[in-house]
Amino acid sequence: MEKTGREKDSDSLALQAERCFHRGRFDHAIGTWKRLLRRNGAPRCATWIRIGNAYERLGNLPRARSAYRCAVSHQRKSPEAWFSLARTYAGGKSLRRAVTSYRKVLALEPKMHAAWNNLGNTHERMGNLREATRCYRRALGCRGARYEAWYNYGNMLCRSGAPGEALHAYRRALEMCRDDARVWYNAGCAHSKLGQHTEAVRCYRKAASLSPGDPAAWYNLGNSLLDLQRSRQAIRAYHHALRLDEDDHEVWNNLGNAYAEINRFSRAIFCYLRCLKLKQDYSAAWNNLGNAYQELGRSREALRCYNRAVTARTESDPSFHFNRAVTLAILGRVPDALADLDRAAGRAHPPPRGHGGPGRPRPQPSI
Repeated sequence: MEKTGREKDSDSLALQAERCFHRGRFDHAIGTWKRLLRRNGAPRCATWIRIGNAYERLGNLPRARSAYRCAVSHQRKSPEAWFSLARTYAGGKSLRRAVTSYRKVLALEPKMHAAWNNLGNTHERMGNLREATRCYRRALGCRGARYEAWYNYGNMLCRSGAPGEALHAYRRALEMCRDDARVWYNAGCAHSKLGQHTEAVRCYRKAASLSPGDPAAWYNLGNSLLDLQRSRQAIRAYHHALRLDEDDHEVWNNLGNAYAEINRFSRAIFCYLRCLKLKQDYSAAWNNLGNAYQELGRSREALRCYNRAVTARTESDPSFHFNRAVTLAILGRVPDALADLDRAAGRAHPPPRGHGGPGRPRPQPSI
């Protein structure tokens, strides 16, 4: 049946709005869709969804949420409307409402993998890790599941203390998408936890090549290179990280460790001092600074640093007392040295005197 002039006019308005949307003229698109809504017979649910999409592109989540609520009120059995509404709740940190809306979606369309994945992500943000893992598994069981579900499932496994199983999930994600730096990065974190530093270096290098502006990739690359005793390469990686974020105290500390490994103690001292300028109560850096001063024969300065390490520490580490005891003995304060050795022995067997290794890898969040 041939369309009436009014129907043709409505089609023309809808086409005009879509053109504005795809050209990035979101305000014009919204205005045109609202004109369309004033006409009888307009697809109200679908039009409100498109208006919500445009508001999201403009970064206006409250108005997008209002538009999606209108869509839901016109068609309560629309999975797309509920899914869009849930997404705005999650973006606005109304996580409980997001969970309720995603469950509405799944009641209407139980095999929607994106809804299971996003529900898992919301539970993860709420700290419900067991429920998040269950949701990611359900997403993986749906036809057409995307790589994000494998990536997120891998994150849950890694956080649960199963990095080997996590690596399997990351590999499955990489089979589907090889150009997401986050997957390579977290695969590197899993390899690091397993002590597979050569593989970790390969993953971090790939992550850094895909996302060269991410300082965390360069930082973790430096850590793995330092674990492999490739100190000069680690130094280059840490310098790259600092060019991107010069206020990261952990990078300065680990750069100092790398310089200490190649006996460049003056450089190491400079790095530890920069670290402590950013975080004055960082006990590991005070301990490392003391070690560097001691290597240069500056025992009194070393002792002051060990004193700060012992008083500033946030967790018990016998090496601080052990290192201070050695310095006290060098300075001839034997009774004090013996007392510190007793403190160290009372906690645990002290590690060899030296500079702390790299910190733990910093994983990327789920998506």
